[in-house]
Amino acid sequence: MAELLAKPDLSLKDHLHEVASLASRLANRLKFPKDLKKRCILAALFHDLGKATLGFQEYMHLIVQGKETEARRRKSRVFPHALASLPFVLVAEKKLLGEPLLATGAVLSHHSPLSGDLYRTWEGKPDYAEEIEEILSWLTQQLANLFPDSSALRKDLKVALEFKPLSLLECKKEEKNRRVSLRGILQELPREDFAKVKAVLCLADWMASAGRRSPKELFLENPRAEVENYLKAFKYTPRKFQQKAGRHSGKSLALRAPTGSGKTEALLLWAGKAERIIYFLPTQATANAMYERLKGIFGAEKVGLAHGHASYILHQENKTDFLWEKLSSSVFAKPVTVATLDQFLMACLHGRHWEEKLTLAASANLIFDEIHLYEPYTLGLLKEALNNFSSKQRAFASATFPKVLRKIFPTEVFLEAEEELFRRRRHRLRLEEVSLTEAIEEIVYRAHRGQRVLVIFNTVREAQSFYRLVREYYPEKVKLFHSRFTFGDRISKEKAVKELEKTEGSILVATQVVEVSLDISYDVLFSELSPLDALVQRLGRVNRRGESPPAETIIFTVVSVGSRRVYSPAILNKSVTFLKNLPEVPEERDWVEAVDNLYEEVEKTEDFRSEFEEGRRTLKEVQKILGCYTIDLTDEEMRERFATRRGTPSVEVLPEKFYSRAVEFKEKGEGWRLVELLVPVPIWWFYAYKDRFFLRDPELGVIVTQLPYSSELGLSEPEDQPLKGYVL
Repeated sequence: MAELLAKPDLSLKDHLHEVASLASRLANRLKFPKDLKKRCILAALFHDLGKATLGFQEYMHLIVQGKETEARRRKSRVFPHALASLPFVLVAEKKLLGEPLLATGAVLSHHSPLSGDLYRTWEGKPDYAEEIEEILSWLTQQLANLFPDSSALRKDLKVALEFKPLSLLECKKEEKNRRVSLRGILQELPREDFAKVKAVLCLADWMASAGRRSPKELFLENPRAEVENYLKAFKYTPRKFQQKAGRHSGKSLALRAPTGSGKTEALLLWAGKAERIIYFLPTQATANAMYERLKGIFGAEKVGLAHGHASYILHQENKTDFLWEKLSSSVFAKPVTVATLDQFLMACLHGRHWEEKLTLAASANLIFDEIHLYEPYTLGLLKEALNNFSSKQRAFASATFPKVLRKIFPTEVFLEAEEELFRRRRHRLRLEEVSLTEAIEEIVYRAHRGQRVLVIFNTVREAQSFYRLVREYYPEKVKLFHSRFTFGDRISKEKAVKELEKTEGSILVATQVVEVSLDISYDVLFSELSPLDALVQRLGRVNRRGESPPAETIIFTVVSVGSRRVYSPAILNKSVTFLKNLPEVPEERDWVEAVDNLYEEVEKTEDFRSEFEEGRRTLKEVQKILGCYTIDLTDEEMRERFATRRGTPSVEVLPEKFYSRAVEFKEKGEGWRLVELLVPVPIWWFYAYKDRFFLRDPELGVIVTQLPYSSELGLSEPEDQPLKGYVL
């Protein structure tokens, strides 16, 4: 008898046994109840049984023989093994455990998202190999260890050989005074339980395929000791508020601590008893920085990164084990994961792999840092997501943490840094009722005196224009940093900006991307007016740790038209009012109270309330519509609801000058590097400058732009086409 293969070098029986063993241990570690654990093991034992078809085995043997081209052609005609496994797991689950059919749903969808169209075109009966009889006998023996009354199952499994899988899915029956198909039944499964069973099945399958033999590598053993050892190595004695945070492990926490006072260390000490940690941040740049930081504490092998461009960074770092690193990071499977908040919210909106992400998030301590930086719609999504979320191990943190946000996200403990930190006076405030561009002489003068000068505009266009101007007066030691560089250039510029910070007489011209993305500390700040909470973040880039006398911070209240399209004019006006009431050298506490007052004013507005409620309503509607299905992004209506943020959406485009390099990446099999060459632009540019964008190569899959690009200035708008009424 020929041995049935699951993979070219692994028998089907051995693979099923290994995945079932891993599933059992994962379910134990995740503390699943007995019934769910049994369904996880059942799903694991049957998930790949559909590989016991003549078509799949022929495909496997072609690979063994080195006939890769022929194997690829054969694969497209092989009956999907998840669908071919359906009759057997359905019979077994109904016989041994009854409804809900969690294992059945997990097996059917373990390679494809559960949806109403899944495997819709695969008619007929699979061509099972004769050797499947031996596998069925072995499975019956395995199940006897879990189900003493499973002896009669062998006969039922043999009958299942004659079933047509698609007919099982489509066949309707009477249930609760209505006719419903198996598809409908699976859609309406208990959402959280289905997610758990599918998550364990997929994780066990992926781990077995990657040669990962122990669930232990998904969990932390003693995170507090690792954090404390790291601090000791730098001879750092935790502050009182950091120690208090550690004593509140096990309770939900709201933390307010000034920028540069050690907020991250406090949050990690709070998570000292966690088996898993997920650290959410507002931007990719902040996530990248935290990822590097936490690798230094917990070790590179324990820390994952999850955001839109994470796979590029992981590919650079993990040449040999990239697929596992990418997959485990993307679903929050690493013991410590750093992610953008969007990744969590997209899971709550049932994006791809929502089952694994939400199950693993429920087993972790969740940290939501810089919570004040999200718009009302996003806050509404998060509020609704957490309302019914099973894990209550969560911490929120902010330098200002307004009362409005503490009301939205109530916690058991509210902790502030010690008062002496809020009594610090790090900045000397000056308001100028002119535009920032008029300060060029003072900016250059201060640089000539050796000061490190930070200049922040609200729009890329204004920053680029001012950079060109200042470079004429002061050509050396000047850098420009904003969001409209290619990803590759942006990474290089982040490093260059950090080096520039150490250079006397330097000038950094930037946009609000520096508010939270870089750990930098300049001597003086020149900034366009922005909302108070954003200004506090900007101030955190000057005299960051308060180790010098108060640093000059000059705020220019006459802003460009573009600024008043980026930020609400009403909020800008209110911010000016609060700024004028601040002392010349404010304490940290003064800033906290000012932001608090601003938020109270903003919360009363119809815009805030309607956007917040829209976020909550959207999440409720999506989850109700989908049930256990994954969102279908080809559906325009559902795609619109999948947004995690409001405002102006952006699209990544390829500057034409890099087209040949992009083609070269593709031809070399390095398509993952394409992200190096892409630049985000507001979607309205496609209308404003429609003659500058085109799809040059459909196979490359990116829109090409003829707008000018340089590594010095980034992507620029055409100077001969002034904007008319478009939102920046």
